[in-house]
Amino acid sequence: TYSSVAILQQDDLQELAGHLRVTGTVGNDVLTIHATNANSGTWQLNDGPVNSFSDIENFTFVGLEGDDRLVINNPVDGVFHPAGGVDYIGGTGGETLGDTLEIIGGFVADSEFEFLTEDRGRVFYGGLAVPAINYFELEELVSELSVTEQQLYYNIPATLLSISDAGAGKTAFDTAFGTPLKLETPIETLSLQYGNRPLQGDQYYIHLNSLEAGFDANFVINDRHNNNSVILTDGLHLGSADVTINTETVRIFGSVTGTGDLEIVATNIDFSYANSMLNSGDLRLQAEDTINLMEVISTGTVEITSLNGDITDGNDSLNNIKASRAILSAVNGSIGSILETEIGRLEAVAGGIIEISNTGDLILGGIGALDRVESTGSDVIIDTLGRLEVQGNVTALNSITLTTLDSAVASLNEDIVVKSGATIYAANDEVALYADDDLTVEELAELLAPGYYISLNVNYDSADGVGGVLKLAGQTTTWSPFHLTLVNGSSQADTFQVAPSLNSLMSVWVDSPSSPDLIVDSLSYITPEGETGTLVPSGDTYGTISFTGGYRDIQYLGVENLQQADLQHLVGQLRIEGTADDDVLTINATDANSGTWQLNDGPAVAFSAIDDLSFYGLTGDDRLVINNPAGMIFNPVGGIVYDAGGQAGDELILAGGFANSEEHRLVAGQHAVYFNGSTEATIRYLGVSRIISELDTAETILTGDILTVSSSDGIQTSVTGDGTSVHFASLTGALSLQGDTDSATIQLNTLGSGLTGTLNSGGEKQDVLILNDGLDLGNRNLTFQSETVQIAGAVTRSGDLEIEATTIEFTSPDSSLNTGDGNLRLRAENSISLMEIITTGTVEINSINGDITDNGDILFSDGGATNITAANVLLSALNGMISSIDTQAGHLEAIADGMISINNTGNLVIGGAGSLMGVESLNGTVQIYSHGSIDIQEDIRSWDTCRIQTFDSAEASLSEDITVRSGAMVISTYSYVNLAADDDLTIESGSAIAAPNNDIHLRLDYLSADGAGTVLQLAGNLTTRESGGLSRVYGSSNADYLWVTPSLNSRIMVYGMAPDAPAVTEDSLFYVIPEEETATLNHTGNRLDFSGGYANITFSGIENLQQGDLQQLAGQLRIDGTA
Repeated sequence: TYSSVAILQQDDLQELAGHLRVTGTVGNDVLTIHATNANSGTWQLNDGPVNSFSDIENFTFVGLEGDDRLVINNPVDGVFHPAGGVDYIGGTGGETLGDTLEIIGGFVADSEFEFLTEDRGRVFYGGLAVPAINYFELEELVSELSVTEQQLYYNIPATLLSISDAGAGKTAFDTAFGTPLKLETPIETLSLQYGNRPLQGDQYYIHLNSLEAGFDANFVINDRHNNNSVILTDGLHLGSADVTINTETVRIFGSVTGTGDLEIVATNIDFSYANSMLNSGDLRLQAEDTINLMEVISTGTVEITSLNGDITDGNDSLNNIKASRAILSAVNGSIGSILETEIGRLEAVAGGIIEISNTGDLILGGIGALDRVESTGSDVIIDTLGRLEVQGNVTALNSITLTTLDSAVASLNEDIVVKSGATIYAANDEVALYADDDLTVEELAELLAPGYYISLNVNYDSADGVGGVLKLAGQTTTWSPFHLTLVNGSSQADTFQVAPSLNSLMSVWVDSPSSPDLIVDSLSYITPEGETGTLVPSGDTYGTISFTGGYRDIQYLGVENLQQADLQHLVGQLRIEGTADDDVLTINATDANSGTWQLNDGPAVAFSAIDDLSFYGLTGDDRLVINNPAGMIFNPVGGIVYDAGGQAGDELILAGGFANSEEHRLVAGQHAVYFNGSTEATIRYLGVSRIISELDTAETILTGDILTVSSSDGIQTSVTGDGTSVHFASLTGALSLQGDTDSATIQLNTLGSGLTGTLNSGGEKQDVLILNDGLDLGNRNLTFQSETVQIAGAVTRSGDLEIEATTIEFTSPDSSLNTGDGNLRLRAENSISLMEIITTGTVEINSINGDITDNGDILFSDGGATNITAANVLLSALNGMISSIDTQAGHLEAIADGMISINNTGNLVIGGAGSLMGVESLNGTVQIYSHGSIDIQEDIRSWDTCRIQTFDSAEASLSEDITVRSGAMVISTYSYVNLAADDDLTIESGSAIAAPNNDIHLRLDYLSADGAGTVLQLAGNLTTRESGGLSRVYGSSNADYLWVTPSLNSRIMVYGMAPDAPAVTEDSLFYVIPEEETATLNHTGNRLDFSGGYANITFSGIENLQQGDLQQLAGQLRIDGTA
């Protein structure tokens, strides 16, 4: 029987009193209805005629045997819905595919499909109690009806419903005991209720496999009797609208995605497999029992609630929650073990522990649902790889630990900030905050640990190498008097800005920075308004600060820089952080502490009257550009800190402005820039490999332990030390190089042409200055002052050069100094061993406590490579000797304690070189050789032997003479004097030759190869020893002309040395009788005796003897040929 049809008949057509019934055949039938409104239209059976009907009360189709179809084409804006409904009896027998009902087109606001038995069901429209369609013996239902709200009710005994994509824009609902349904997606909502047999104890399963590809309706699954299990299978996409599942159990069998919101309310929520994952819009999970999370992902908010269990980690170290916001509740359980998250905001409450490990910046509170993080029975432990901001309260029965960690990308933003109005309260244990970078507790924020202590840690376990900033303006409460608020620093240079607390003693314990020395730990203590603070230091870096008004003390340890401050002072600190990429920070200063700053292509930001500037470049090649104001420098009172990060391309550029002095300290741990002689650094920097200075300065100073000066382009000069190079394209002021310690080394390789000012080296430190091969010092006047100066190759310049050092060394066989037309002055404490010096000016060499020697020759060498080529040479070795020096000098002056040994090339004048006055050996010999003439205009004094000799020069000449000028003296205090002229010898009237303890030897044409006789003019005074002293005059084997004046203090013996040939050429002796005196010739003894106490003159080998006077010489014309 059929409840909706009283009588069944087999007639093809029965239409009675508004009831229309069509009966099919025993074959496959298709009955098509084209409705024009709710109760009118046409019908056609198979290929039969089209029949019209109108205003009917009921339509019945009996399909009989075969695969029958009823196709209802609804009117455009409505549905076919006679008052008595539509009855469709599909029939049995002769079927292959089964009977089908197709609902095509039309529109209705809401529709309900009710599945009653295996093949029987009803369709309701518009919320009416009377079904629009009753169907019987049906194997398939297809709906293409446009409906706003679609409801599906299953009252069948089947325990499994499978939902899948049917293609063609439809979703299939298949069950073993119910008509299969292919449903077009409704406009707004699809609601499903499955399993309405509570008394039979059945467990119903819904396998949600897939939805049609464009499914965009809200989908609601309700479990009426709490006996459904909804299984979300792997690969399921829930579409673009919202999904709500309210059932006993939900099992996630794999990756489930969707772009709409997803809400699951169940007794059990089970992430069944390792790849189980929910990814949707806002996501809400609520379960009675424990939720063991694998992974949930949301573009919005994730809300997870376990009413009577825990929220736990089900995938070990993999991520559990990724969302903008997360709200977690387990009031009767715990949250953790550990939940890995990637969320922006968090609110959570649990009865047990809350343990969260986050990636990215995290804010606690501010969502508005719970407005807090609270463990009513245990601990709160939260860490994040990023910044942590506390906006809502954080409370725990036991301890609270909040930690920020270094993120994967270099950053200085892994801070902890406790916002004003927020409270962190640990009832029975500690409050511990560990900030990877900075830590801030704002004013009106509170940290309370009434049963234990508070631990605040800045720059904790950080790998970025940059000190942190801790600002504590809020109040702290600890268990007094036993426990404190502990403020701890790092091994970097940290900054602390701390206000005292009314309810906790405070201890600021900083860890001295490892490097650099100049960037130190700083503590600024903030005195509460209306109160005073008293500093009681116990040492250089530790002590106590006490306050009035009931505020507790602040103890400090390891603080290098301590100052009182207020919150207004802190506003003057400008801190700029770069990115992990290449950064350029440009400062355009308008005065010493104001201007604009711009990071990369960002906006220009104005600042005014700042106290200090800090820039942290992090990774990438970073650059700080400071454009100084005209006529001055950008110099905030607290200075500039630039931590570039240490990449090879990190730079500091100083442009414009003026300073009297600019000092770059390139010292390990103390890299800094100082201006105008200040002992406080203006710029302190780390990890900067290159500095470009374009400042206008009167003096630029480079200080370091190992400095190297070079030019890569011939224009720019760079000074490199301790991994940093300072470059100058143009420098008109002085450049001074100085060592920082006594072991410093300064190397000069090359100088750029842009360096036009003076170059100075040295200072008070005992450094080593190395002048390397190929160095051209240019035309600037230079002064080098060092412990040791090494000339390591050929060094040139075209200006004055002065070197003062304890030790001056020529370290290479090719070492030389060539100053062009400039003067050269070498002054050393120790011996100076010369290689080669060249100038057309004056060379002055002074060894204070050592010798001046020839690096390339043996002692008393009579020739070799020239050591000194100069117009004037002054040598001084008051505590040593001057040995074997080969010169090419015009004028010579020298003094030494020991011997003086000079071998000159060219004509040489003794005297007229400078301030020394002649040549003097205090305790040794004097030996001066010259391949040219020697003109003695100033004294030559020797303690021991004095030997002056000229030699044939390279070209034949008769000019290798020796002349002792009037007023000059040649003296040997304890030995003999030997003047040996290659050509002529002249001892002018008014001059003197003295050997008071020995003899005098005067040699003419000595060792000469020119074959010409010589002329002796002896008019000066000779002095020899009183007993047996003698002055010997030696002629040559050529014809010589000897003019001899007797002496008061020495006998004179003249040896003519008869000429070899020709025979007619003879030696001539012209004796000069002093004025008003007489001479007597003793032929027997070949002796001339003189009156007036003059000593006699004896002679031998003289062919022509006659009286003469020096006037005769003026009348003699003598012409010497050339080579």
